[in-house]
Amino acid sequence: MGNARAGEFYGLNSDSSWCIFNGYLIAVIVAAMYNVFVSQAVYRLCRIVYATNKRLQLYGLYMVAGPIQLMIGFAVQCPVLIWRDLHGTIWTISISYGFPLLALLFIYIRIMIFIYRQSTVQTLIAQRRQQRDVLVMKRIAITVSMLIIFGLPNLVFVIVTSMTGVEYALTYRVQWFIGSLSMVGLSITNVVLTPQLKSIVMKRWQGSRVGIRNTNTTSMRPVPTGQQTSQNIEPRY
Repeated sequence: MGNARAGEFYGLNSDSSWCIFNGYLIAVIVAAMYNVFVSQAVYRLCRIVYATNKRLQLYGLYMVAGPIQLMIGFAVQCPVLIWRDLHGTIWTISISYGFPLLALLFIYIRIMIFIYRQSTVQTLIAQRRQQRDVLVMKRIAITVSMLIIFGLPNLVFVIVTSMTGVEYALTYRVQWFIGSLSMVGLSITNVVLTPQLKSIVMKRWQGSRVGIRNTNTTSMRPVPTGQQTSQNIEPRY
């Protein structure tokens, strides 16, 4: 912590092994986060464009793809451990941001072209399924757009620092703060755009309000006096 503050306020550079590994780990995590949305887009691509090939829609296939994708991310980001200059920055940006966004763009374009060509010759059931898949794709696109917007300030910091060689004070503090905001915004976006999650949250919230209202109503009921209590308990003949 002391070295971090000294580096922020006094411009001291400490290329320790721990700092280098932290940077490498952050690059892997960012790339893995974007690759999750790429995997979702690939699944929708197989459901819409390659609907006849059931092997590409197996649930176990995508369960195995996650760990494999993470291991590939660790291997691909290894040059960051060696390149600690502009080359490493360009490599990290390309792997973490560039390639996933290009893959998402290519998948979206492929799906839209297929739907445009097949919209007049499909059955009603197939059209409804495609409309549902397109709606999910739009939600993914909105989520990725929010990630890009929140990631732009960090990207600007990295590019300016790499080009000028001057690292501004509190750069990493600002980056972590923006990253925290992006995670909060991403969580809220997922709840708003996913009907199942939104329904669960609304039921929980309404249930808590009903519980509080019942508690307040119970506490406001009048307590009977001793005379009233004895009259109520006294038997009638």
